[in-house]
Amino acid sequence: MNYEKSISAWIIASICLVVSVAIVSSCNFSTKAIYFDKELTVAERAASQYHAFHNQQNFNAIYDLLDKQTHTGASENILSEIKANYEKLGRSIEVRLVEKKVFPSPGPGYTSQVKLAYETKFEKGTWTEFFAWNIKDSSQAVLVEYLLEASH
Repeated sequence: MNYEKSISAWIIASICLVVSVAIVSSCNFSTKAIYFDKELTVAERAASQYHAFHNQQNFNAIYDLLDKQTHTGASENILSEIKANYEKLGRSIEVRLVEKKVFPSPGPGYTSQVKLAYETKFEKGTWTEFFAWNIKDSSQAVLVEYLLEASH
């Protein structure tokens, strides 16, 4: 009987030890929360600004949305690409969000990355636009990638 009690006590003590270690370990593990709704709202607002600037032919404002860390080319070259896109597409007439995803921080200084896909009807055809926005402090979006794909 004494032997059975000591085995039971040993099992209970072992379980308590494991649970205690797990609790203490979890206290040392820190993560930064991603507030998906807030991050998405910031990116969607930035995409809306992009479309407004596009329609206003405000190419400098579009350039200002770019993440200068990833777009290291000469500003004149980037501005001419932005202008060429406008000439190819014309004004945006109708924009519909078709996909959205939030990812953890892509690197130092960013809280997350948001990827958005829009089905956009332009004056000169319908295209799918792909945006990748790096989000700073859950409040500022910078454009790291913009791609166009012809819709069928």
